[in-house]
Amino acid sequence: MGDNPAERGNDAGVRRDTQGLAWEAVIMMALLRSLRWASLLSVLLTSTALYALIAHSMGSIHHTWLMVITFVTGLVEVYVAIRVEFDARLLDRLADADRAQWRAFDAAMMQLGLLSPATAGRSLAERLRGMRRLARLQIALLALQAVLLLVAVI
Repeated sequence: MGDNPAERGNDAGVRRDTQGLAWEAVIMMALLRSLRWASLLSVLLTSTALYALIAHSMGSIHHTWLMVITFVTGLVEVYVAIRVEFDARLLDRLADADRAQWRAFDAAMMQLGLLSPATAGRSLAERLRGMRRLARLQIALLALQAVLLLVAVI
């Protein structure tokens, strides 16, 4: 197989079309970048929950707990948003990297403590799947925040 991790293959062991995988990387990068808007909305919801906690600290215990959970969910969403943005920037730089560049990248990430040896050496397709999971998690956290805030208001 070629030096590009994109050429290694998918779950079925079928060799992937390198151009097709390159387009998947472009699409994923666009998706990850568009999630900035979800992050901004989450910050707004988190701020609303914090304001409600401070301004209405004498409210019902039910309301207070919903606001606390909304706030904590927002903090988790901010962490995930940072990871999503980090992945988008890396993908922008490495989408068409060859195998040697991916190995050097993985080595640098491990040296910095940002990658475990168990996940080093993944193909681009595997990395894109991980990014997709992270994007879905960010959207799920935003949805949870919105539902919690709506329940608290009703």
